[in-house]
This record gives sequence, C-alpha cells and structure tokens, in this order.
Amino acid sequence: TTVNISIPDLTIQDITSIKRGDYYYIRYLIKNAGNANAEQNTACLYIDGRYVANDTVSLTPGQSKWREFSYKIKGDGKAHLIKVCADCANEVVESN
Repeated sequence: TTVNISIPDLTIQDITSIKRGDYYYIRYLIKNAGNANAEQNTACLYIDGRYVANDTVSLTPGQSKWREFSYKIKGDGKAHLIKVCADCANEVVESN
C-alpha cells in the first residue's frame, strides 16, 4: 500500500538588493516546491551572520513570490554576507 502525504517544501530561489537613496533593501524569491499549502511561515534575514529581520509569507503548492524585508542597510562600500533562511522558526513540516 502506498500512502501519499501532502507537505510543503520551502526553498529560497534567489536573493538580490535594491538601492533606494543611501540604503539597500534585500529582496528574496521563495518557493513552495511541495504539494501542500505553507501557511504563515517566517523567513529570516542574516547580515554577516547576525539575525536582523524576518518576514511572514504564505504559499500554495508550486507558488513562488518575490518578497522584501523592511530592514535597510546603509551603503558603506563594504562587502557583506547576506543569508535568507526559509521557515527559520521551523513552523512548517517540510519534505526535507
């Protein structure tokens, strides 16, 4: 007997920055590659290894969305390590 279980699978597909004035805002593309809804999951933004912001998003199966964090980074001419983590609070049971 085969049992199919429907669960979401959240992934970050792309990360980019948008400059507005002297500040940069981080945008990310999140996808639900699973076969069930992912309701109210939290994505987190880390700059140079430090947590700085989060964003809540809901996705249907197969859906992708561009989102933007409200956190802004002052342009300082330095390189920064930017990381976005899907479901950083482990609120969604996922397939991986």
